[in-house]
Amino acid sequence: MYECSGQQILYKERALRYIRIQASDAKDFVITGNITALHSTPAPIIASATNLIVPMKNLVRMEQLSPFDSNTRGDFISGEVIEDGLVRHKFCDDGDIVYKFNQPYIIGNLKLKLGKKQELRNKWSNVVSHIAILDCFASLATYASKCTDLAFPMCRPEFDFDADEPFLEMRRGYHPLLISGEAKLAKKASTFVPNDAVFGIDGTPQTICLTGPNMGGKSTLMRQVAVLVVLAQMGAFVPADSLRLTPSDRIFSRIGAHDCSFLGQSTFYIELNETQSILRNATKDSFVVIDELGRGTSTNDGTAIAGAVLRELADNKHCRTFFSTHYFALCDLVKENKNVRLAHMNFIVENENNEDPTEEDVIFLYKLVDGVCKKSYGFFAAKLAGLPTQLVKEASEAGQLLQKQQERMRATQAARIAKQKQVKALQGIKEACKTGTVTVEELGRMVAAL
Repeated sequence: MYECSGQQILYKERALRYIRIQASDAKDFVITGNITALHSTPAPIIASATNLIVPMKNLVRMEQLSPFDSNTRGDFISGEVIEDGLVRHKFCDDGDIVYKFNQPYIIGNLKLKLGKKQELRNKWSNVVSHIAILDCFASLATYASKCTDLAFPMCRPEFDFDADEPFLEMRRGYHPLLISGEAKLAKKASTFVPNDAVFGIDGTPQTICLTGPNMGGKSTLMRQVAVLVVLAQMGAFVPADSLRLTPSDRIFSRIGAHDCSFLGQSTFYIELNETQSILRNATKDSFVVIDELGRGTSTNDGTAIAGAVLRELADNKHCRTFFSTHYFALCDLVKENKNVRLAHMNFIVENENNEDPTEEDVIFLYKLVDGVCKKSYGFFAAKLAGLPTQLVKEASEAGQLLQKQQERMRATQAARIAKQKQVKALQGIKEACKTGTVTVEELGRMVAAL
């Protein structure tokens, strides 16, 4: 016997004339009236039925839905399965016929049918796999044709599998996102500045330490090169005049900043955790992108850690590395390192005024050039962001005061170091004179050096 409750709440969506059973303990309901549609039910059978028991959460389009209580209608007479789990039942008292879905029958029948088709599973899997590959090739071909339509240069990457050392040479490369169908990006495509990027070619270092003003295009260029490497190694044409490289075994990136409160991990901790993964797993054939490492902590600590990581990648890992920073002291630490190339995103400053930075206008040229940018022009970025002019001026004054304090501290520290060297030199001269182990010529050189 199938028991139903007659005390359930029904909800009607008037616009679509659908009924959805909302009660959590509802089992079955009887539909009376003209049934126009029922999901997953054979239409010819439903059309001939005047009563139907609907399992909970089924969605039915109909004229009327009436709660049904089996206690008031009597027992069911066991019915027969008509088609695919639809069971016909008849009441004892008035002979009404009720149709009901038999879920166990449906599940069992489905398993039986799937079992009969098991031998086709491998064939269908192969078909799906080949279609997926074909879809990938078609997507890459569509991408390349869009580049041609927008007059972007497209090239087939050239891989060198016999080179003794890893290298990468990109000439006039564009960002792949410019080929998307979005109108805004399409308008910007004509003004995008292509760039060259060279690692390990003709004696150039494998590591680039990149500086530049805020919003100058550092992160965009780094991502661009990394994405072009991915496209090249998956067999796609790339938007560039030319791209020559050795294969990369891995691409590592440390970009962005976020924390994880649930795990108790701060922004700086996540930065260092990702960095240690790079240092542990990178090989000379890897391609590494690190964007502004150390910004999650104090300037001194951040500079020291970023410098140590940069030297490790350049001097020991010898992998192709794009490393951006706003720590100008870091550039001073590695300026004599032959394994590091110092570069920046070019720009022009109009009306440069240290007293009032709100009068400055920075024109971003978005071109990678050699050298170090000694200023980030953060106040210009604040101006573009719409911060109040007075606030920007006050921030500039505070920045100048901090800079003067730092210069005095550096001068004091330099004087202290020089004095320590003098004392040490004098002690050496005194000891040499006392022991008589130094010639007059050597003593003269020591005094001159002092």
